[in-house]
Amino acid sequence: MTAVTYSCSAIIPPSYPPTHPPKRKFFKLRSDCLLMKKGLIIGVIVALAVIVIFAILYFQPNSNLTEKEQQCISADGKIATMPCYCEGVDDFPELCEVGICSCNPAATNYEKEIKICDCGSGKCFDGAQCISSP
Repeated sequence: MTAVTYSCSAIIPPSYPPTHPPKRKFFKLRSDCLLMKKGLIIGVIVALAVIVIFAILYFQPNSNLTEKEQQCISADGKIATMPCYCEGVDDFPELCEVGICSCNPAATNYEKEIKICDCGSGKCFDGAQCISSP
């Protein structure tokens, strides 16, 4: 006597006449297949959920940045710092203006680290975006 194996895709074994009630072994095989299919579906759903959560967290804009920092990054600039010897100059000044932080340190006795937007060679930050240096 040879053993008959059924795949999970089989609903009714081909050698089984449809007029007879199904055997208990068939129901056990069928429920095992359904459990395996349910497990596969649940696994796919969990994997998709993990991918969606990762994408949301990865591509979420950093809400800790100020508006000027976000403008700098959006303009393909890099946030950097530099010493400024002039009072009244805030973070992210318009660096296209000459001498924005070039007060004499000995005369003012003032120094403050300010944030700037470094746009790279040949470009400057005009307070909103990186433009070609004048």
